Amino acid sequence: MGRDIADGELRRALTDAGYTVKSIQREDESLDAVRARLKAQR
Repeated sequence: MGRDIADGELRRALTDAGYTVKSIQREDESLDAVRARLKAQR
């Protein structure tokens, strides 16, 4: 499995990349499951 990143660190990285972060919401679904779900929707 992947590793967790602290909300503050994630917010800072996204902000530094030019994004505006309004909120951070964690999900239990794995990244592989998200990819498979999105691929099936095509």
